[in-house]
Amino acid sequence: MGDHQRLRSDIQGLRALAVLAVVLDHFFGAPRGGFLGVDVFFVVSGFVITAQLLSEHERSGRVSLPRFWWRRLTRLVPVLLTVLLVTVVVVGLTTPGRLAGVLVDAAAAALSVANWRFIQNGTDYFASFAATSPLQHTWSLSVEEQFYVVWPALLLVSLGLGARLRRRGTGRPRLALVAIVAIAAMVVSVGAAVTMLGDPTTAYFSTVSRAWELLAGAVVAIVVHRRRASEGSRAVPVVALLGTALIVLSFLVVDPDVPAPVPAALGAVFGTCLVLSYGAASRMRSVLGWRPLVSLGNASYPIYLWHLPVLVVVTAVLPGSPWLTLPLTAALGILTHLLVEEPVRAWGRRRSSVDRERSRASRGSRATVGIVSLLCAVMVGTALWTHEPTRPTTVDRGAPTAGPLSAALRDDLATALEATEWPEKLEAHDPELRGVRECGDRDHRPTVRDCTFGSPDAAKTAVLVGDSIAGAWLEALVPLVEHSSEWRLLALPRNGCPFIALDLAHAPGRDCARERAAVVAAVGSAHPELVIVSSRDSAEFLAPDGVGTADDEQVAEAAATMHRRVGAHADQVVVLTAPPVGADLRTCRTTVGGPADCVEPARSGSRDAALARAAHSNSTATSVVDTSQLVAVDGLTPAFAGNRAVREDTVHLTPAFSRSIGPALAELLADAGVRLM
Repeated sequence: MGDHQRLRSDIQGLRALAVLAVVLDHFFGAPRGGFLGVDVFFVVSGFVITAQLLSEHERSGRVSLPRFWWRRLTRLVPVLLTVLLVTVVVVGLTTPGRLAGVLVDAAAAALSVANWRFIQNGTDYFASFAATSPLQHTWSLSVEEQFYVVWPALLLVSLGLGARLRRRGTGRPRLALVAIVAIAAMVVSVGAAVTMLGDPTTAYFSTVSRAWELLAGAVVAIVVHRRRASEGSRAVPVVALLGTALIVLSFLVVDPDVPAPVPAALGAVFGTCLVLSYGAASRMRSVLGWRPLVSLGNASYPIYLWHLPVLVVVTAVLPGSPWLTLPLTAALGILTHLLVEEPVRAWGRRRSSVDRERSRASRGSRATVGIVSLLCAVMVGTALWTHEPTRPTTVDRGAPTAGPLSAALRDDLATALEATEWPEKLEAHDPELRGVRECGDRDHRPTVRDCTFGSPDAAKTAVLVGDSIAGAWLEALVPLVEHSSEWRLLALPRNGCPFIALDLAHAPGRDCARERAAVVAAVGSAHPELVIVSSRDSAEFLAPDGVGTADDEQVAEAAATMHRRVGAHADQVVVLTAPPVGADLRTCRTTVGGPADCVEPARSGSRDAALARAAHSNSTATSVVDTSQLVAVDGLTPAFAGNRAVREDTVHLTPAFSRSIGPALAELLADAGVRLM
């Protein structure tokens, strides 16, 4: 998404279309295929750098890789570091709970490994519940920068080998060998993308699965470089028009659910190749070269970098001012283009007469900088002036509860819902029970002995099964059995695998059916009196026939199937419903808002009712415990209770809060006929 020096105006028009598609998609959800703007950027970048390298080789007979890499460094890094620095500072000032994660993301972006960072997050079960990073879009820049390290060196080796073979009379022209190498690498990359279809996160972010798009641009650059100028004039004008139409059509019709980059990006990539091949010799050059489009294309790099930090920060801090995102992104992009991008380019190539002219032009743009800066200040000031913090709601504290401990908890929750100030300190961790949730870790799972709690001489055994939602109840349950001589608890949660006899719709590489079978076998070996089940029931599951997604009744029946399987080995099965989804403190708690900004409705959907019906229809003794009363009052759920944060993200209870509600949970279990205290 880089250099526009000496570029055809139609290329800048392509960049303008690409950045418009991405920004509008992220801001407004339309066009639906706007995410393919990144793929257009990839093809253009591969074309531009290959054309530059080939032109340098033609002029001087050699290619200086250090000079090329230095140009890339001075072209891309100053703008990137500017955006990273400002984003980190603003996040630290407005949403400090996110700062640690954003710092890691910023470091990954600065080191050009952001895409691998987000691949890791995508395969990290708990990271998948976190809010979108304001720097997630830097993955595409990392892919390009990694390509810039490998491809120029490969091109240089191919040119040298081609020249040697040509001197011996045993080889084809040098460019033919370069094209063969590029096409071969494309085939490998496309093959890798196809093999990654079962792992959409890796396929989307990986350099290996994305390289073919940059190489497609490189192949076009080779073809155009070989073509004589007179041949270009005979090109069919309709080809560039067809390419532009294919790009726009891809933006409009490709659904985000289509696997990317293959096959989702095929149309956009092919269309971009057609425009790059023939756009300079067709009427499309005057269309894509329209001055406003070219100006937008010139500033496309900083606009792209600014748009997601602006969207994420404004949405979190000023949720009532969505109008601010688009003009603020444009203003910051223009300012960064004029104050950072252009001056650095002029300095980096100060010997170029073109850049001297640009430097004079940039000095003449001081009025533009002043006007845009004033507009920025007015827009942000207006948004802050008109911002009205969410007002706390008075709730009904008098509803009946399971006992005095549940009543005390309800009072704490109601106080939090009505609070106007945050507690001085919110606790999230429980040092005494640190590590109990590792019983659900699929990579470093402790032994069964380490996940058995309570007295080994206890007369009764309870087994906890489910996914990470079950694991989040451990801090509540473990102290109960440790203070009871009657019960011991065997913890068998499996993170990422709900205890429902269906395959997850989005869980590549995870054999949950096998995990569930192993858990059922372990329950059979334990011969427990009680099995406690808790899972995230809001996930999407594949339908039983493997076509489409399962509806609520199918999910409920699949859950009941698992209850029957473990119920065959136990006297009683108790289902703890998943706590209602709530706000993520890291994003909702800002320095300009209050606790009411983190209050969410405690929704009970149709699936909850279906699960309850299925559980009660079981032939085994199955009870359903509604846990929403442990985290919500009057249909609302706060972000804290007392001095404890309720959730780690949007779905998992914090260890500190989970432990604090243990006695209240025991009262709910007693109502279901299970006495742990």
